[in-house]
Amino acid sequence: MALALVLGLFACGEPPSEADEPLNLLLVTLDTTRADQLGLYGWIAPTSPNLDALGAGGVVFERAYAPMGQTFPTHSTILSGLGPREHGVLENHSLLGERVATIAQTLRAKGWDTAGCIGAKVLSERTGIARGFDHWDERMPEREEGRATAERPAEQVADALIAWWDARAESASGSKPWFAWAHFFDAHQPFVAPEAFLDALDARAIAQQIAADPERWLGQSDLPPTEVVLAIAERWREYGAEIRYVDAQLGRLLAELEARGERERTVIVVVGDHGEGLTTHGEFGHGVNLYDELMHVPLVIAAPGGVDAGAGAGTRLAEPFGLVELRPLAEGLLLDGGERGGWNTLVRTGRLPSEPVFLERPHFSEQALIKRSGKRLDPYEFGSMLAVVHQGWKLLRQPSGVEVLFDLRNDPGEVHDRSQQEPELHARLAALLDEWLERHPVSDSGPVELSEERLRELEELGYLK
Repeated sequence: MALALVLGLFACGEPPSEADEPLNLLLVTLDTTRADQLGLYGWIAPTSPNLDALGAGGVVFERAYAPMGQTFPTHSTILSGLGPREHGVLENHSLLGERVATIAQTLRAKGWDTAGCIGAKVLSERTGIARGFDHWDERMPEREEGRATAERPAEQVADALIAWWDARAESASGSKPWFAWAHFFDAHQPFVAPEAFLDALDARAIAQQIAADPERWLGQSDLPPTEVVLAIAERWREYGAEIRYVDAQLGRLLAELEARGERERTVIVVVGDHGEGLTTHGEFGHGVNLYDELMHVPLVIAAPGGVDAGAGAGTRLAEPFGLVELRPLAEGLLLDGGERGGWNTLVRTGRLPSEPVFLERPHFSEQALIKRSGKRLDPYEFGSMLAVVHQGWKLLRQPSGVEVLFDLRNDPGEVHDRSQQEPELHARLAALLDEWLERHPVSDSGPVELSEERLRELEELGYLK
């Protein structure tokens, strides 16, 4: 999404003149955040009051999809406006090649100050994603023995960004527009939110929600025993507490913008990079399949009221929307009064042209995995999983080539395969997927050389195990 905004901002022309008050851009990415666990998407637990309020004053994308259920590939799409097959980041252990221009590079070249503050070293400067940022902050807390950890809490990320705003206010560049990115990693396992945020949520109420519709929440027809449901609900409570903690830090950043008088000249984008299984479809983590609990992410854009297109307060886009499509939408909002990219149409009608959204999880062959990463992973990772979402349906192609078809409107838990009942629709979606694959071949960038330090960072975060 970032990329969409960044490249979009300047790819179509020069930045606004000084008289036009060039806009700032605040990008907040929420790691491992399922859309359906947030209030603005209908969840019962109070996990996201600040994001809910932001959505009420902006545009909520009800069916935004990450291109892949992994942190680095999706963030590379957000910052470049390219899909994983185009920017080449197909795993967390990949590198973002220098041929890929990021929004930060584009904006900096046009006079914007740029800053990135990340919550985990899966997005380390070593990956190439920091290119274009004047200020880059990935300082992590130290362990007792003095060895740096690979992640930090959202409060420290927010502190780092606020400190940058303070430094700008005291410098000669304080009048320049800025692009700032804050990445909050906390909703990733392990779930260790501060106790106060845990106390705000009720596991029994969550258990009742799960028990009322196991197909929707667990991706299975049969309800597990009560004690199992309660155990699942407790984990969901712990996960929700992490989201609420992150939401509090988002609230801090929004309050800072208000206090500094910058809210009315800042476009705010909040987006998730992927979700979390939480036992739905039998998967607790992420990065393995393409079900909606992993791929359906939150996306809110709040534009200043002074933008010609209007803030779009209360607009909710119902159609599926791929994060790779953010660039033209952002270009229109920031450069063209909302005409380019359909922003005015979206604000006026709540709709955009319905385009298919493509998802993937390339697990590769064993040989390709060894070549790409230098490590041998569990055979569970091998194979290629693909999906297309279009007009309320999802076709999912398993690594074996077996395909299943889901009616997302009537079967949001993706339990009932409708391919036999809808053969023509199945064939059309399969043809769309085949055409997309033909247009987007995967280029072989060769093996990725990872330093011992990079391997340690990834392993500490739970990757490459």
